[in-house]
Amino acid sequence: MAPTTFTASDGTKFTSRAEYRKYEFLLSYTFTSKTGDHGLRKEPGSIDGQPFDLTELKDCTVTLLDKTDQIQADELHNCRVFIGACGESLFVRNCSNCVFFTACKQLRTRECVNCTFYLYCISEPIIELSTNMKFACFHGGYPEQATHMQQAGLDPRVNKWSMVFDFNDEAKTGKNWSVLRRAQYEDPWFPGGDVAEPAVPLLGPEEAARQAEAIAPSEQGGGMLSFSFNTSQEEAEAAAAAADVDKSAPPVPPAAAPVAAAPAVTADAAGGPVMAPETFEVGTKVEAKYGGGGNRDLGDRAA
Repeated sequence: MAPTTFTASDGTKFTSRAEYRKYEFLLSYTFTSKTGDHGLRKEPGSIDGQPFDLTELKDCTVTLLDKTDQIQADELHNCRVFIGACGESLFVRNCSNCVFFTACKQLRTRECVNCTFYLYCISEPIIELSTNMKFACFHGGYPEQATHMQQAGLDPRVNKWSMVFDFNDEAKTGKNWSVLRRAQYEDPWFPGGDVAEPAVPLLGPEEAARQAEAIAPSEQGGGMLSFSFNTSQEEAEAAAAAADVDKSAPPVPPAAAPVAAAPAVTADAAGGPVMAPETFEVGTKVEAKYGGGGNRDLGDRAA
């Protein structure tokens, strides 16, 4: 009997399940190895809660107009990045001269320089081995952002964008980061083209901090497990299991055919079974060890 065939969302066929899953993640949930590309864009509904990787981008513009799981951004230089609703952590490593407009549950940066964040963040932003980092309140948006933030568990009332923690500044001198004055802000970014009603209130640092601290911790989207860059995958997964972290399966990429509970199996020309595209299951939703961005086997991120 010929081997089983797996079909990716673009029609490419594989006999190896592992190769199929790796290919599908790179195809649907990764932007990598681009220069001067200002059309790196995902529309509402095209990510739908999956993780996403951004790696080795130079002079590019990225817009992710959907809810996502964990995002890893590695080796971005002179880029502009809009992230609408990251329901877990945004890891940013080895990036320079970039501007991020992002709404996320947690922000972690490492070995970055000259980056600006227009930020919504439920937890305190964390920087490590990074210099000349600038922070401002998120402003801009797109029509579906409020819905995506709600689905991702992001409460717009709780925004700790200016409460930065620097691992490399025990004296808390603020030498590696600063808060932009309102007069220094860029114009708001509306990647949908039209001006949209902002999902995130534009608050100064003191007002945002007071409002966030006034809300009970139980209302602040609790349940997030936080790990350092040095946490091993095994340690993270054990912690996730102990905390009963949700491991529900987001839907198959929109370009792929729907998958029934018991998919039909047909025969190809060689007589082997052909499997319909299968859904992806995000593995642990905690911040496991950051291994340098994308191009990993889906076994690390999908069940």
